[in-house]
Amino acid sequence: MVRKFRLPLFQRIIFILFFVIIYYKIDFLLLYISLFYISFEILNFNKNYKRLEKKELYNFFFIFSAGFVIAIRSKFFLFSESVTYSINTLEHLLFAMVLCTLISLYLNLFKISFKNKIIRISFIAILFNVLGLINEFYQNYLMGNEMFQLEDYSIKDLWVNVSGTFLYIVSSIISDKRK
Repeated sequence: MVRKFRLPLFQRIIFILFFVIIYYKIDFLLLYISLFYISFEILNFNKNYKRLEKKELYNFFFIFSAGFVIAIRSKFFLFSESVTYSINTLEHLLFAMVLCTLISLYLNLFKISFKNKIIRISFIAILFNVLGLINEFYQNYLMGNEMFQLEDYSIKDLWVNVSGTFLYIVSSIISDKRK
């Protein structure tokens, strides 16, 4: 399956499918998938990214995570409330790891450096979690709720984002020790 994701045309067809599903089922995700697609294209046109040994794996990871969010949010599958809650939690863990990875890739590709790895990882963690908080406010705005008021569900999402960030940090440390 990963082999098919090496074909740029195939990857772009998957994104077109994502846009069609969003258009008909979950239009509020249009901004998210548009930004994700633009990011995907920026990475795949970047000569430094093209040289990365794990480029195909990253592309598969990014496309899989976008597809997972779309499949869950489109409600193709009807689950009980508790299962939906758990899947949403998993979605936020995955989202944290994907966005932290994207931030890390952009820092590398655009040669933004830090004094040491602890400061770099801290920057990635803080930036992602600030973006996560802004995202919760934006979702409140879209739903017509009080913009800066966080409900229990939003607070849970933010804590899961922090947990996903922690998983990213641990995986980064393990990855660095293997080098």
